[in-house]
Amino acid sequence: MDIRIILVNIIAAIGGFLMPIRDFMVAATVLFGVNFLCGLLADIVNDEEWSWKKAFTFFFHCFIFFGLLVFIHTCGVFMHNTEGALQCVSLICYLAIYLYTVNIVRNLRLIVREGTTLYLLLDFIYYVLTLKFCLKIPYWRDYVKVKTGTDIGADGDKSKGQFGGRRIE
Repeated sequence: MDIRIILVNIIAAIGGFLMPIRDFMVAATVLFGVNFLCGLLADIVNDEEWSWKKAFTFFFHCFIFFGLLVFIHTCGVFMHNTEGALQCVSLICYLAIYLYTVNIVRNLRLIVREGTTLYLLLDFIYYVLTLKFCLKIPYWRDYVKVKTGTDIGADGDKSKGQFGGRRIE
């Protein structure tokens, strides 16, 4: 028996098993691709050198994310709760969309010239997405400081963003 036939059948079986989450995985691939390109452009515009370590870390995180989706789907199938697993996969994908969109917008802010209309639009979107308006809620900063042990400052920015980004002042 030819080994190629066996490999094709194994790949086809795995592909058929993962068919219910195919659209989620395609959407996540597009999201990660846009995030990678925006991060790369931000590094190029801000004269930072290419880092293989940073790139491999990104791809490793993507691998973990896809592995998590497959694991959740597999558990749902074996527990005879495919719909529940799809809802869980959907929720995780929506959370990833939110978090990576914040990162994409932050990187786009680093690409465009400060003070332009596009920068102001991206800055406003970033402000809304990062919930910085919550800092205006009385006692919010104190609550965050007690729970996390870090002071988020008067303007809500830390020296580094949550996802390791940098801000050019």
